[in-house]
Amino acid sequence: MLNKKILIGLIIVVGIFVQVCYAKHSDEYPIGAYSDITNEGVYNDCIGYIESGNFNYFRFGTSLNDHFDDADTRGLDVWFDDRVWIGSVASPERMSPYLPSYATNFTYEAEQKDENSPSNEECPDHYHYVFNRDDNCGQLQLIPGTATEYVWRCEESDHDAGYAVKDMYYKWSAGDSLRLDHQISYKGKMKDLYVIFNMMLENDPSIPDTARICEISAVCDSSGSNDYYTYELVSTDTTYNTILRKEDFNKNSLFTQFEYKIAIKDAPAGNLLIPGGCTGTNHLKNFNPRVYWFDKGDLWIDNITIEDDIYKKLKNGDYDIGFRDEVAHFGVDDLSIFNRFYELSKLLISLHQEISF
Repeated sequence: MLNKKILIGLIIVVGIFVQVCYAKHSDEYPIGAYSDITNEGVYNDCIGYIESGNFNYFRFGTSLNDHFDDADTRGLDVWFDDRVWIGSVASPERMSPYLPSYATNFTYEAEQKDENSPSNEECPDHYHYVFNRDDNCGQLQLIPGTATEYVWRCEESDHDAGYAVKDMYYKWSAGDSLRLDHQISYKGKMKDLYVIFNMMLENDPSIPDTARICEISAVCDSSGSNDYYTYELVSTDTTYNTILRKEDFNKNSLFTQFEYKIAIKDAPAGNLLIPGGCTGTNHLKNFNPRVYWFDKGDLWIDNITIEDDIYKKLKNGDYDIGFRDEVAHFGVDDLSIFNRFYELSKLLISLHQEISF
């Protein structure tokens, strides 16, 4: 959930953005020629057709960045298809916002199990995915202050050992046909995926500190035939591993985040990624984070977050200087011919200190 600083920062961004983010030539009525002009050889011919068609908005790629002022002179705004990636040979310091916009950050509520599961009143259809689980392995538990006011609770005295969180399905699909896949996509730059389990264990003095409470795993069934591939999960904190014991949980019965990393590049591509074809966007298919409960202690599971290394860097501001350098690189006399996305990115950079993640 957004904290107060984020909310204030976004209000500031939106307020300023509405006032100053305008296009120079197409503001009144954009007439776009959304061609993909990517090289010098076709520029002159294409620009002639665009002018004769009375368009005022068109698209070109980074190889044509010397033509901004020419487009301005011709009365054309630019949808600039900028895909520069920081660390590349051509631009080791500069960064376009395009590829980071594919960053992954999703949070799934563990208590979601069917269409009748609790939801947030302000956004009742927000939770699109539900978890299945083994029989008699937990129940809904009211807990104010969480996103839906509920969590999933496994109680030693009432429930049986098994998967408290197992496979994910689309809430409104016919049967079990739609699984978690295209939501986790990348353009080839993502290296690591992170899975974060937000859980709590009730402090019970009668349970030994070394007692096994649950086991964390993540599997993929890219074929859809229940032929699961198990990922190697590496804890980002050396104090715990995939088998969580009582001593790994907060001693004051508070929620703890257990974070694990999956090295996407190191796993067999056939089991991890579905090629994106001409779009260049690969994605995971049938990705399932799991929690197996050993019927020991009272375990509360709030949510599971999936994010990638690109999102982490974006959140930490690692790309901010690269964004700024990329905008400054072009030396355009009148920046208002840039696509609106650039106008917003500049505002976000200038207001970075006002936004807390």
